[in-house]
Amino acid sequence: MALKKCKECAKEVSTKALSCPHCGCPTKSQNNALGCSIAAIVFVLLLWVAKEVFLQFSEVRIFGRKVKFR
Repeated sequence: MALKKCKECAKEVSTKALSCPHCGCPTKSQNNALGCSIAAIVFVLLLWVAKEVFLQFSEVRIFGRKVKFR
């Protein structure tokens, strides 16, 4: 566990802390976790939309017969 200085009060704070125990200022790790969560949700939604679009416009023919995926 490493220590770094708080950007508000300049006291030492653990790098694993979500906020400074002295002044309550949030650390970078809290902001990064939120950003990563939002990015993951957006990525999953984009994959779902891409799947729906692909299935809507795709067509497969086996032995001359059209086959639907649904």
